[in-house]
Amino acid sequence: MTACALRNALPAGPQTADGAPPANAPAPEGLWAYAAAALRRETNAWRRDPHPELIAAS
Repeated sequence: MTACALRNALPAGPQTADGAPPANAPAPEGLWAYAAAALRRETNAWRRDPHPELIAAS
């Protein structure tokens, strides 16, 4: 699959006319907190994971 086909296949989330996320979108820190939890990082500079139920206990 080419990069162009992949880009067209992936759905985009809600956006404003200029491509920015909507005003009520969650903060990007939540994504990084989730990624840090998924990678089982001992320290997390992005606060608490907003969805701990999505990560299986080890």
